[in-house]
Amino acid sequence: MEKFLKGLALTILVLVLFVSTSGVLLLLPVKNTIKKDSVKEMITSLEIEKMVQDDPNFKKAVDEVFEPIYEETRNLGIEDEVIIKIMDSDEVKGLIGDVTGNITDYIVTGKNQKLINTDNIESLVDKAITDINKSGYYEIQPEEKQEILTIIREEVNEYQELLPETNVIDETFSQKDMESLNTIRFILGNKLIMILGIAMAVSIIGIILFKLKEAKWIKWNSLTIMFSSLLTSIITVIFLILNNALFRLDYAYIFKTLSKTINYSMILSFSVLIIMIIILITYHIVSKSYKKELKAETKKV
Repeated sequence: MEKFLKGLALTILVLVLFVSTSGVLLLLPVKNTIKKDSVKEMITSLEIEKMVQDDPNFKKAVDEVFEPIYEETRNLGIEDEVIIKIMDSDEVKGLIGDVTGNITDYIVTGKNQKLINTDNIESLVDKAITDINKSGYYEIQPEEKQEILTIIREEVNEYQELLPETNVIDETFSQKDMESLNTIRFILGNKLIMILGIAMAVSIIGIILFKLKEAKWIKWNSLTIMFSSLLTSIITVIFLILNNALFRLDYAYIFKTLSKTINYSMILSFSVLIIMIIILITYHIVSKSYKKELKAETKKV
């Protein structure tokens, strides 16, 4: 009976270690991707002008967002493409990245903050317009530039009145939406990763405390983590294949942004897998050598 209970406890510890390790390996890349700085970097890296040309769905989404600006600038004889070029500048994309990062950060952490800093918007747009003039694509006259700056300022101020801070987002959510939001915060926040980390530590220590002969706790821990990293590696490879296939479909830009997360997850999983394999090989060699020495000493005695 005692042997059965010991085996059951060991099995439970191994399962806990497997599940918790898999969870950590899958969550860490996602958490890294949705960090404010990562979101801003992702937005800044997008080639908005090219994506508008290549992806009809993305163009439709952009047109819906910037239609109020288009209406005003068309009266000035400025083509929609010029506004797209302004939006595709590093300065403006950085600003959009800040806003998107703030929203993402609030959704994940619940930390309230000012949604957008309006202080430097005009200087950023002014810089973007100057760069367009230098490129020779389109010559925006000083009076046109002032009109564009005025239009953008008005739109941003209206946007700022609607959403002055990130917590205003909650007012647009129903009770059901808030429940979903709280679930997202639990999964992507720090609580779940801490729980999984503690579960990993407890299960590893628990396996060690079994005092398995010939330091077999190394084998049990390493094998469990190895299979966990193998599983997450297979999952990331499947996602990579799907991502590459879906990249050719509509909304390709969405799948393009997922590539970084998948690649990071793959590198992390494969790295852990390789480390565990090295530990197991080393354990096998040392264990085999120890058994030979023990056998030789026994014969001498």
